[in-house]
Amino acid sequence: MNDQQVDKTVVENDNKFQFPTVTLTHGQNILKVKAVADETKESIYSNTDTVLYLKDPPSLAINKPSDGQGFSKSSSPTISIEGTTDPNVKVIVNGLWAIVDTQGNYNYLYTLQDGDNDIKVVGTDDAGNQTTKEIHIHTQ
Repeated sequence: MNDQQVDKTVVENDNKFQFPTVTLTHGQNILKVKAVADETKESIYSNTDTVLYLKDPPSLAINKPSDGQGFSKSSSPTISIEGTTDPNVKVIVNGLWAIVDTQGNYNYLYTLQDGDNDIKVVGTDDAGNQTTKEIHIHTQ
């Protein structure tokens, strides 16, 4: 794992093997294996598999607009929903993808509805962890 030998095991009669005691490190883990028959017979390494271990949900903030803020729909029918998250996090605003840059800044152009507008922002990292934030705005 990550170019370090972390365990050895014996292949079972059914040609299967497992490593139940290997502990992943936080972040990216690159795994590969090779077979050793004796001191003179050794295979090349297998293809690598990458496992991403992220145990904490991503950070997520809605910077603009503020919760409870009012807008005049007549002056502009759309507003910009802006915020920050961690790099490589995917952001969805009310079920639609937002644009996220490499630093984790996101932006989404939202079309105002008459009256109350509920904004739900969900950030999802590569491991599937999610953080959700909600604000409520209204048109006047």
